[in-house]
Amino acid sequence: MERLARSAGRVKARYGFTLFAGASLIASFVRTPHVHLYLLGDTATFAEAAGLKPVTSGGNVHLIRPYDEGVLNPVQVIEGLNVVGNVQLYLDLVNYPARGKEQAAVLREKILKF
Repeated sequence: MERLARSAGRVKARYGFTLFAGASLIASFVRTPHVHLYLLGDTATFAEAAGLKPVTSGGNVHLIRPYDEGVLNPVQVIEGLNVVGNVQLYLDLVNYPARGKEQAAVLREKILKF
């Protein structure tokens, strides 16, 4: 995740970690090898700077091009990494299959407090 953040800085792309990658920095519960991040900028340039290679299946870094820049408003910096806001993180998790609801519940209980 640190390498991805440095690469985003080099190519001047705005980003925010989400789903389990974001939650791992705020209220970790589910462990996964997948890293999801919203990216505003040229994904090809970013991928090249980060040393990412496209694969047809089995990838573990997922670049999400948001339809609305609002997903990065606000962004919070945790351990030097940009993470989407807690409400956005909750919304992303609660609708995500593969234990997303479980992680969302932990975030809700520990951080959002509702």
